[in-house]
Amino acid sequence: VYFEQVFDSNLFFFLSLNVLKADFLKGLPVYNKTNFSRFHADSVCKASNRRPSVYLPTREYPSEQIIVTEKTNILLRYLHQQWDKKASVHQALIGQSKHMLMDKSTHIKIQNTGKEMHNKRKRMQMKGLLFYPASCRVWLSCGTKHK
Repeated sequence: VYFEQVFDSNLFFFLSLNVLKADFLKGLPVYNKTNFSRFHADSVCKASNRRPSVYLPTREYPSEQIIVTEKTNILLRYLHQQWDKKASVHQALIGQSKHMLMDKSTHIKIQNTGKEMHNKRKRMQMKGLLFYPASCRVWLSCGTKHK
C-alpha cells in the first residue's frame, strides 16, 4: 500500500512539472504567438527505452608536466643543433665517398683517393683579377669591387 502511494505521488509530481514547463512558455514575450503552439510537454523525452549515451573521451591528456628551465641560451641551443645536423650530414657524405664502388658490368673496383668534399668554390685567376664562376661579380686582387 505504501509503495502505491509513493508511486502515485511521484507520478503526480512528474506530470505537474510537465504542465509547469508548458505554462512557462506561454508567458514569454514574442512577436508571433503561434511559435510555441506546437510544443507538447509529453514529447520532450521519448527515448527512455534506448541505452543512455556514454561520454568516451577521444583524447588522452598527459599527466602533470614539469617545467624545467634550461641553463643554455635559446640561440646557443639552436646553433648547436644546426652544427650537429651539419656535422652528421658531412660525416655521412665522407663515409659514402670512402666506400669502394663496384661497377657491375666490368667488375672494376674504384677506390676514393681520400679527398674530402669541400663546400668552397674554386677561383680562377685572370690577369690580376679573381673571378668566381658561380657569381656574377669580378673582384680585383686588391679587394675592391669592380663592376
